[in-house]
Amino acid sequence: MSARRSIRLLPRRTALPLVLAIAVTACVNIGPGTPARAPSYVLEPAVPATALQASGAAIGVGPVTIPGYLDRNEMVSREGANQLRIDARHSWGAPLDQEVQRVLGENLSRLLSSSRVTTWPWTRHLEIALRIPVRVLQFEPVAGRGVVLVARWDLLSPDATQVLFTRQSEIVEPVPEPGPGAYAAAMSRALAALAGQIAEAVRATPTAPLAAAPG
Repeated sequence: MSARRSIRLLPRRTALPLVLAIAVTACVNIGPGTPARAPSYVLEPAVPATALQASGAAIGVGPVTIPGYLDRNEMVSREGANQLRIDARHSWGAPLDQEVQRVLGENLSRLLSSSRVTTWPWTRHLEIALRIPVRVLQFEPVAGRGVVLVARWDLLSPDATQVLFTRQSEIVEPVPEPGPGAYAAAMSRALAALAGQIAEAVRATPTAPLAAAPG
């Protein structure tokens, strides 16, 4: 009777060490073999930083809208006519429309030397003298051309009922070498160029007296 009990207990005693050994082996195998996570990318202001003044008209940048095909986490490039490449390995660190709005606002603030540039949405108590909505129509690397940015933007009255200025900009920024980091850097430079065009129009608008462009 005791012999039968010992036979039955033997598998239970050996089963637990065996399970632990398999689990440890699995952890060891999974650890080194797990591929490194690809980095995420953000856009950066490409206009040199300058001293900002708290005087002048308050300017509101946004809202910024982007096409549906760019409204995704993955980075997108254009390989040919009617052909996009969606890179599942490389992604944006934040929604692209938010990145465009943030960097465009920062570039514009530096170009105008004004701390009174804010981005959408702003609080109701803030008296915005000039609104600048931006509709991005295209913004991605294009094979054989570089980064292409096409954007339609307006200068609107404080209540957004009057269009004081409107323009569609097309900017092509060369990309020295292919790759997600180079693409993000070129897109940042393209936004700086767009901010330059907007800043020029803002300075020429009588309702928004601001300092001249920094030399």
